Order: sequence, then structure tokens, then C-alpha cells
Amino acid sequence: MTRLLLAAFALLAPFALFWVYTRLDRAWPRERRWPFTLLWLTGAVLAIETFVVAALDRAPATAGRYVPAQLEDGRVAPARIEPEKQE
Repeated sequence: MTRLLLAAFALLAPFALFWVYTRLDRAWPRERRWPFTLLWLTGAVLAIETFVVAALDRAPATAGRYVPAQLEDGRVAPARIEPEKQE
């Protein structure tokens, strides 16, 4: 669920910030410096969000042998991890 919310934020944030930018641009006199600051901060926030999502999206460590998907008796058997044989 957290990953879904972060992905939705990453998708919607540029549109929301552009909307805010257009509203502020109409309301305030033109100052050429603040849009670049806003864009830089937006990029920094999205970069940090990328690091957070990458840290949260770790696959669990598994012990075993990976068997790729294959055709067995006319049906596709999905990929799986078979446990290691202990001797």
C-alpha cells in the first residue's frame, strides 16, 4: 500500500506543482528566480522518494535454486524456487 501511495505521489506531484505554479504566476508579479528553486526542490523530493521506495522494495532473501518457467505436459509451469537439498 505504501508503494502504491508513493507511486501515485510521484505521478501526480508534477501536475499539482504545475497547477500551483500557474496560480502563483497569475497572482504575483513576475520573479524569474523562484520557478527554478521550486523545480530544484521538486526534483530533490522525487529523488529522495526514489531512494525510499528502493529501500522499502527489497525482495526477501531466499535459499534455493531458481527454476524458470517452462513447458510441462503442454502447460506452462510458473517460475519457482526449489529448496536446496540437504545431505
